Amino acid sequence: RIRGDLAWATRVASAAGTGLGVALIVLGVFAFISGGFIGGMWWTLIGLFLASAARGSYRQLLVRQSLKGLKVERIMTRDPLRVPPSAKISTFVDDYVYKYHERVFPVADDGTLLGVVGTEQVKRLPREEWSSRSVGELLEPVSDRNTISPEADVEAALGKMTESANGRLMVVDAERHLVGMITMNDLRGFLAAKAELEE
Repeated sequence: RIRGDLAWATRVASAAGTGLGVALIVLGVFAFISGGFIGGMWWTLIGLFLASAARGSYRQLLVRQSLKGLKVERIMTRDPLRVPPSAKISTFVDDYVYKYHERVFPVADDGTLLGVVGTEQVKRLPREEWSSRSVGELLEPVSDRNTISPEADVEAALGKMTESANGRLMVVDAERHLVGMITMNDLRGFLAAKAELEE
C-alpha cells in the first residue's frame, strides 16, 4: 500500500540513513583493527556524519509539524520588559543587561516600539561614552528583521530568527505597539511541554 504520510516516509529514510551510518562506522572500526588507520578513520567519520544528519532531518520534520498553524500570540511572552529611549547606556547595562542577563531588549516610548538595543550595539561604543550617550542613539530601528505580527505563524518566526541569528523577535500590532516578544527559549519550552504531554 502506498503511504502518503510524510512523517512516516521521513522516519523510514531517517532509519535507513542511520543504519547506513552505523554500518559505515562498523566498517571503519574493522578497517582500523586490520591496520587501515586512515581508511578506518574516514569510514567512521562518514558514518557518524550520515547517522547524525539522518536523525537531524527527522527531528526537524517533527518540529515543523508541531509548529504548523500555531500563531505567535499563543506562545509569545506578553508585556516584555522595555527600555526607555532616554536611558543612558550605563543605566541600560547596569539595570537591564546585568540584572536580567539578556542580550537584546525592546526600546519603546508610550507602548510604541522604536527599535531594539543590545550588547552588540553597546560594545561598539567606547566605555567612556556610556554615561553620556542614550539608548535612543544606539538602537536598531524597527524593521521586518526584528519584528513580527502576533497573527503570524510561529514557523515564520523561527525562520526569521534562524536567518538573522537573532534569538528573539518583538511582536507588534498594526500600529507598531509592542504586545509581546517571542524567543528561541519560548519555542523550546513549548516543544518540550508538547513532547512530554504526547509521549
